[in-house]
Amino acid sequence: NQCPEFRRLKQDLSSAPYLETRLKREEHVGFAAAGVLLWRRKRGAVRSGPGSEVELLMARELREPSSGPAAIFGGDRLNFLGGKRLRKEQTPVDVALERLDKETGGNLTAATKHKMKGGGAGAFPLVCWSGAGSKYVLLLFEVTSEGDSDVHQRYAADPREGVLRLEWVSRSELHSPDFVHRELHRFAAEMLDEVKRCNVLERMEDFFEGDLSTDEVAALLAQTKLS
Repeated sequence: NQCPEFRRLKQDLSSAPYLETRLKREEHVGFAAAGVLLWRRKRGAVRSGPGSEVELLMARELREPSSGPAAIFGGDRLNFLGGKRLRKEQTPVDVALERLDKETGGNLTAATKHKMKGGGAGAFPLVCWSGAGSKYVLLLFEVTSEGDSDVHQRYAADPREGVLRLEWVSRSELHSPDFVHRELHRFAAEMLDEVKRCNVLERMEDFFEGDLSTDEVAALLAQTKLS
């Protein structure tokens, strides 16, 4: 059961998804869950746009207890890295980083963790709000180091978190209805629809090109909304 205070806060939240440089106050206060969208440019990729191989890190989770063939054929699905807010005092970054550390087995590099926690400028230049159902905050972060690109290889399955393994999933796969229906958890598929509505997938590289300032990212967002 959700506490009355959380129910009250959720009443003021936007039901429409948006992509901005920072959350609006209502969503920052009343969000229900948060995660980090880790993405990378596939090694050797030279083109931008939907045809190039941008990849997103996702967790393959065993969402429902099963036995026999079901445990092998269909008992697991891909999901975004993140989880529920448990305490009112938690911020979106608090929740997202706590869940990210647990679901990656603590295997991200120390430099990346330091930057995400505020040790580096512009750790999360963009945030995607999904308000239709889960009231979810998704923080965008580009993986650029070899150590973080290989995090999926160092991960060991943790039954307590329900994560079987980590997988890099290509943008082209996420544009495939068959792949989404077959491989993504229902919640992740709904989140992906919200992400697509915000033009996140299509222009991922543009938003992270070079060392753009907050104002430059905001200007690019304005152009995206007009296109």
